[in-house]
Amino acid sequence: MYRKLISVLGLSLFIHSGLVNGQVEMKGFPWSVTQPGLQLNIPEYNYPPTDNSEALSKQGPGPYLVATAVPVNIQFPESGSMYKLENGNVIWKVKLTIEEAKGIGTYLDRFHLPAGVSMYISNNNGRHIIGPFTEQDNAEDGRLPIDAVQGKAAYIELNINADVDLDEIDFHIYKLASYFRGISDLEYYSDEYTYGEIDWYDENAFNGSSKCMINANCPQGAGYDFAKNATVKEVIPAGGGYFGNCSGTLVNRLGNEPGANCKRYLLTATHCEGTNSTSDASTPFSEWITKFNYQSSACENPSVAPVSNNLNGVKFLARDPYSESAGVGDLNADFLLLELTKPAPSAISGSAVMVGFDRRESHPKAYLLPKRFIFFHHPSGDIKKTSYSKTISSAADFYWGTEYFEGYGAQGSSGSGMFDNDQKIMGCGFYCYFRTRCSP
Repeated sequence: MYRKLISVLGLSLFIHSGLVNGQVEMKGFPWSVTQPGLQLNIPEYNYPPTDNSEALSKQGPGPYLVATAVPVNIQFPESGSMYKLENGNVIWKVKLTIEEAKGIGTYLDRFHLPAGVSMYISNNNGRHIIGPFTEQDNAEDGRLPIDAVQGKAAYIELNINADVDLDEIDFHIYKLASYFRGISDLEYYSDEYTYGEIDWYDENAFNGSSKCMINANCPQGAGYDFAKNATVKEVIPAGGGYFGNCSGTLVNRLGNEPGANCKRYLLTATHCEGTNSTSDASTPFSEWITKFNYQSSACENPSVAPVSNNLNGVKFLARDPYSESAGVGDLNADFLLLELTKPAPSAISGSAVMVGFDRRESHPKAYLLPKRFIFFHHPSGDIKKTSYSKTISSAADFYWGTEYFEGYGAQGSSGSGMFDNDQKIMGCGFYCYFRTRCSP
């Protein structure tokens, strides 16, 4: 069995389920790909390997650490080279390399593109392309976090229409995320992608949690689609120069307002964000990446990791105060309430759900199967898993305690929801420890 403490929700904001609203998701390819025969002289910036030993040995409450921050100073136009096409359009490109990195995330503190400019990021062999990012991605604070591209090299490319005033482009990359684990799903884009034998507990992400984990679409999770589709994976600036993974839940608010009045709330654990920030304009929240639909469509593990749909940036609303030196018993109510700041693209809005809420202290504490208390989460950054239990107990003023009947959690599961049989959230994941070890 695996014992878990669940932070009890003390907020009375949410009662119903509802869909996240969306917009059309953009697609495309950079001109360096669609214009054959181009000979570009691309400047390259090389950075040494990161020391990840502290992150790998870190214990206690916190996200599942996956990457180390690397300070850089890359800006337009000085850092790259420009190539003018026959039609007057311009390609600007630069290559960034971090030795031994398994992937590179890109973080801009100044991103303002006028209409007619698009940005792409690609890996060394060109198989993994992220973008386009356009004027629609301009944020008020100028920040833009971009998820990892596979491998130790990232090509940054701007495609600029001929009629664009170059002085209107404000573009500065101030740090990279050097991934040392947690992105094995991107091996599909490498020159030789193979998934090694997964041990009982492996450091990888895709297929990297324990063999005892249960995929979200297995029979144990059947009939709980609202709870499943409300669960997301998070990539978080975790403090101390690291990035980490946690889980979270989309939750609704009182009134269940549709359309433009809909508020897209995200509930997770306060210990997932280690700086204790309470400003919605601070770096951890403006650079928060929320990943939807990272799950197997069937019970079996797929041969290739599924592609997630991402939203960048959140707004701070409320939290339980947190200190990185705090022990497990030092938190009163381990919650962090956020709001998604951007509309969801169509790939998200068609499936994502905002769940209702039950804060009754008198809630029934036991079910007879097939009824259950159900959990969905991303242990070790893996594809979405499920666990369930039959009973809960009041472990303290702010917590439920439970033992999983099947499945369990791990680092990365923090912040995920505990749902009752009606799929209403009762709390978010706080602390887990092993009672016994299941047999794969």
